[in-house]
Amino acid sequence: MHYHLTRSLVKLCTFLVILALVIIGVRKATDRKMGDSDYFNKFYLPAKPTKKNAYFIGSSRTRNSVNDSLLNAQFPQINFLNAGMGYGTFLSSTIIANKIMQRARGSIIFVELSLANSRIPKRFSLIASPAETLSNIWHCAYDAPISDWHKVYIPFIENYVYGFLYLKPHVKLLSGQASLNNYFGWTKRMETMNHVPTTFIHAKDFEDSAMSVNKIPTVYYRMIHQLLRKANATKSTVLFYLPICMDKDFERNRVLAVFNTIPKTNTMVYTNTFLSEICTSQNVADSIHLNVRGANIFTNNILDFISKRNNLLCR
Repeated sequence: MHYHLTRSLVKLCTFLVILALVIIGVRKATDRKMGDSDYFNKFYLPAKPTKKNAYFIGSSRTRNSVNDSLLNAQFPQINFLNAGMGYGTFLSSTIIANKIMQRARGSIIFVELSLANSRIPKRFSLIASPAETLSNIWHCAYDAPISDWHKVYIPFIENYVYGFLYLKPHVKLLSGQASLNNYFGWTKRMETMNHVPTTFIHAKDFEDSAMSVNKIPTVYYRMIHQLLRKANATKSTVLFYLPICMDKDFERNRVLAVFNTIPKTNTMVYTNTFLSEICTSQNVADSIHLNVRGANIFTNNILDFISKRNNLLCR
C-alpha cells in the first residue's frame, strides 16, 4: 500500500516538475525573443515619455470602438492608446488601470463600466504578473464581504492561474505567428448587420434603469472608489463610460445604475445627438461590437468630449 502510494506521489511530483520546467522554458525563450520580459511596459508605455498618456480600457467592445489613430492625429500632444482586451471585465480593467497609474503617473484613463465578474480576459497574464495581480486585488478587496470573495475575487484568481499556465500565446509570439498588436489594441471590424439590434443603449435608458441602487453589489463601489483614490494620489484622471451595446438585460440594468451614482466629473456622458447617430445597423459588426464606421463615429464623439473638457489636456 505504502509502496504504491509513494510511487504515485513520485510520478505526480515528476510530472509537476516537468510541467513547471516547460512553462518556465517557453516563457523565458519568449522573453528573450521579445527583448523584454515586461510586456506591460512594452505595450502600454510607448517610447515617448515626454507626452501625457491617455488610455481606453475595457472589453472587446472597447477594442472595436476606439480608433486611437484618429485621436493621436487630432491631439498630437497626447499619446492615446486603445487598451481594450477580449473578455475584459471591470475587475481586469481596474487592475490594468491601477498598473498604469503606478507606472505612468498623470495619465488620463477611460474605463469601460462593464460587469465585475470572475471572467479572465484573453492573454491577461501576458501583461499582469502574479504578484501585481494579487496586490491589486488585495487593495480592492482586503475588507470586502465574504460574498464578494466567493463570487468574484477567488474565482478570478483561479481563472488567472489557468490563464498563466496557458502557453499558446507565448508559443505564437516565440514562433513569430503573432505580435503583441494581435492581442491588444484597436481591432477593425468590417462587417455590417442587416437589421438594427436591440442591444443599443438609448437616452431613456439612463433614466429608466430597472435596478435599485441598494441592490448594486458592493464590489462595484469598492473598485470605483479605489480607482478614484489612486487617481488622486498619482495626479491622474479616471473617466468611466458605458459600452454602446449590451446583450444582457442584467448587465444593462446593473451598469446603468452604477453609472448614475458616479460623479459627473468622472464620467463620459453620451449626448442624445450622438446616441441617435450611432444606434443604427450600419455601425455594428454584430450585436455588441462596432465596425469601422461605428468606431469612427464613437471616436469622433470622444474628440468632441475632450475638446469640451480641454482641462483634461492641461492636467
